[in-house]
Amino acid sequence: MKENRFYKTERLCSKKDFEQLFTDSNSFFVYPFKVVYRTVDYSDKEYLKVGMSVSKRNFKRAVKRNYIKRRIREGFRLNKQPLKLLLEERRVGLQLMLVYVSKELQEYGVIEPKIRIILEKLAKILSKDAGMATPSAD
Repeated sequence: MKENRFYKTERLCSKKDFEQLFTDSNSFFVYPFKVVYRTVDYSDKEYLKVGMSVSKRNFKRAVKRNYIKRRIREGFRLNKQPLKLLLEERRVGLQLMLVYVSKELQEYGVIEPKIRIILEKLAKILSKDAGMATPSAD
């Protein structure tokens, strides 16, 4: 049960991290999210950091923005374990930003499967990158 928590160390908080993430990163879309990510050096406690963003332009009321962010956090919390294990195994860190781009309020039943798809896609990308790096090390 403890591995399903969303720890403070998993949150993307530092202004420096946000700036680096948006200047030197890769991205892809899985509607209703834009996913911005970058790999970083591995650290035992901080190998996965996540930030979430909901546009004030699309949702004027903070209540609605917070509602969406709670749904995103919950979906991430329940589906992060396979990605965490892969990152630990590969000894690579990941900074991740989930930007909610839809103009409509989506229910948890829509958000959670999309987050699962995002995490699976990131795992494939990291596996492919590590696979490409392995032959050159031989």
